[in-house]
Amino acid sequence: MDEAKKSRLTKTIIALVIIALLVLGLFIFLVKRGPRDNTSREQNKLSEVAQITTLDLNRQYPPTAREVVELYGRIMQALYKQTYTDEEFSTMASKLAGLFDMELLNNQVNWPNGLEKEVKDKKAEDYSIVNFSVGSSADMQTGTIDGYEIANLRCIFALRHGTSTQPVDYMFYLRKDNDGRWRILGWEEISNDAE
Repeated sequence: MDEAKKSRLTKTIIALVIIALLVLGLFIFLVKRGPRDNTSREQNKLSEVAQITTLDLNRQYPPTAREVVELYGRIMQALYKQTYTDEEFSTMASKLAGLFDMELLNNQVNWPNGLEKEVKDKKAEDYSIVNFSVGSSADMQTGTIDGYEIANLRCIFALRHGTSTQPVDYMFYLRKDNDGRWRILGWEEISNDAE
């Protein structure tokens, strides 16, 4: 009888240890996983406007010329397509200005009022930017002018007017600033024949 009690007690202790380890493992799994899930759920809930307006360009500046043009495209698409407050417009215009080279900024005589008028007029005429496509880094032309690195990169915007959509092709000109950040120096619409 003594051996049977010892065997039963040993089995009970082993079962309790296994259950405790399973509970501890499940707890650790949920603790490690929990905050990431909440963060990604919150990010999914954020609108494109909120994602742009909360972006800190001082800490999260796009590292490549291509990503600078992509962020420009995202902001312009949000301006043309989304609903936002006057404060959110001002913040998005500020984010755009944060991507611009100082030379471009200094040549803006009516910033951001000119942008606001352009966007309001286009939206009133039922224009929107459906999507955009930035050329690959391999297609980017680079060089040096006056000691500054420069880059030229194409971006095609799908501009919808009413029910029809047409591509509008732009060439973006970028220059690296003294901090090594690519800044938009300017852009121009180019003909689709230029391919």
